[in-house]
Amino acid sequence: MARRGRKSGRRSAAAGIRQLPWRQPVNPYPPAEILPADDLERIHETSLDLLENQGMRVLHEESRRLLAAAGAEVDETSETVRFDRHLVMEQLRQAPPEFTLHARNPAKNIRIGGR
Repeated sequence: MARRGRKSGRRSAAAGIRQLPWRQPVNPYPPAEILPADDLERIHETSLDLLENQGMRVLHEESRRLLAAAGAEVDETSETVRFDRHLVMEQLRQAPPEFTLHARNPAKNIRIGGR
C-alpha cells in the first residue's frame, strides 16, 4: 500500500488563491439609521461628558504634549487627558468628509468617505 505524502491534497503555495481583480470598493447603500436622531444625540452628549469630566489615559508622552498644545487638559501624574467639549466639536468640524488610505501600491489606494 502506497503511503500518501503530507502535501497531497494541498494547493501548491505558488498557485495561490484565485481573486477577483482589484477595484475601488463602493457602498451603493445609504447609511443605515439604526437609532433615532435623539438617541444618537444623547450618545454624543454622553461621550462629550465622559471626555470632559473623566478623560482618557494617553500613555504616549509626545501625544499628551501635542494634546496639551491643542488645548486639552493633561494630568501627567495619571497620564489622563480631558477634552473640553468645544475643543472636540472644533476638531470634528475640521475633519475632512473623505480621505485616501494609501497602499504600498498607489494604484490600490482606497478612498474613504464621500459619495
